[in-house]
Amino acid sequence: MNNKFYFYISPNLNNEFHKWIINYLVEIIGLIPIQQNKLTKKTHLVYGEYDSANNSEKINIPHKPTDLLNEAILKGENKKDLLKNFDIISAIGNFLMDTVNENKNKHCYDKHNRLNALNSYQYSIGFRDKPIVNLYINFLKSVIDDCFKLDIIPLLPDGIKSVIILSHDVDDPEKYAMLKSYKLFPKNLSIKNFILHQLEAIKKTTERLIKKDAKTYWVFKEVMDSEEKYGFLSTFFFAARNKYDKYANYKEDVPYDIEREEFSAVFKMMNDRNFEVGLHASYNAHKEKNLLIEEKYKLEQLSNKKLIGNRHHFWQIGKKPEQTLKVHSQAELLYDSSLAFNDAPGFRRNIALPYFLFDKELNQKVNNMQIPTFMMDSNFMLNPEFSEDEALNQAKHYINEFHKIGGVGAIDWHVRTSFAKNSRFKKWGDTYLEILEYLSLQEGMWVTNFETFYNWMIKRKETLYNLN
Repeated sequence: MNNKFYFYISPNLNNEFHKWIINYLVEIIGLIPIQQNKLTKKTHLVYGEYDSANNSEKINIPHKPTDLLNEAILKGENKKDLLKNFDIISAIGNFLMDTVNENKNKHCYDKHNRLNALNSYQYSIGFRDKPIVNLYINFLKSVIDDCFKLDIIPLLPDGIKSVIILSHDVDDPEKYAMLKSYKLFPKNLSIKNFILHQLEAIKKTTERLIKKDAKTYWVFKEVMDSEEKYGFLSTFFFAARNKYDKYANYKEDVPYDIEREEFSAVFKMMNDRNFEVGLHASYNAHKEKNLLIEEKYKLEQLSNKKLIGNRHHFWQIGKKPEQTLKVHSQAELLYDSSLAFNDAPGFRRNIALPYFLFDKELNQKVNNMQIPTFMMDSNFMLNPEFSEDEALNQAKHYINEFHKIGGVGAIDWHVRTSFAKNSRFKKWGDTYLEILEYLSLQEGMWVTNFETFYNWMIKRKETLYNLN
């Protein structure tokens, strides 16, 4: 099997950072990266210095660390000569490391320290709906195809062009959850939060008596039925720490308790139907290693499921995601999907493919797969100007661009908004069902959950390295 790709990095650039980028690019394209200490006839790619000997047979990429955009590539041209004056390696590194957004002022972030899509670099250049890194990788793959006779292992199963992962953050599946867990004098609350707790209890009790709608958020079965109708699977991210815990954020964390008996039946139903249970790490979990480990262990015990993935509540992954994801690896969490925009759809790090971050402080790759989320319910539904039709049309636009480019990424629709069982979220639920129907009509699109896709990526890597 001729699937080895030999690359050479000039000595002044031969560091772990550049090796991380090149190794990633070669593997995601579908070849085995092999670094050489010197140039040979086998060399396919030279980075940083110009190789005049056998130049026509090699890909020469200059080192220009501030490079970001190449209009010709972004317009679809695939000529090898475009790389003579463009450092595609640094450009991809700058996007994956988010250096394009690192100098944004505090007004570009919301109260949860999340960069607003409308204040992002990608929005400013008009590329919020197209993942630039995908375009660069597609270009590089085309150049390699044209220049060398190599046996490339496809990223996706035969006949599949893109992958959309369905997911649901389980934030508030019981409308009156706090009443089920109500205590007159709960521990761990400040005086201010104690007063808020009592006022909320009075409000919820009154509302429940008047509206009699306690079950309108409990739609796990209905959501699974809707997805299974098309042969789809999804992931449900459950929180294991609620707002009354000593280490929780009372205002932001969830009100429900997964120790309650009704959740046992839900977990069993998901396990039986091959829907995935994932962890929805609490608001403060990124601050302390033991919090994340405790939450994972608790959810595993109650769900009778070995967890492999996580999404942080409110995307609260911390100011240094690389450090938080390092803790994920220590907790044996294999993937995460917490780097995303909250206010609008788009590609937070300009990529719609599985990737790994690089920790510059430790000078090493972080071994936790990041799978990007590019669309969520609140991207559309919190905007009062958006009708159901407008939301659906914009969702279709992003799905079309995503499919055209061959992306891999997730849609996040909260549980209570994924099925129109209550009047408050009817528009949200109806839109999600229409999105499911639209996805079912796309030829060559694989719609599944995180776990199934992650397992495919492991199988693909094993295939890549075993075909020697």
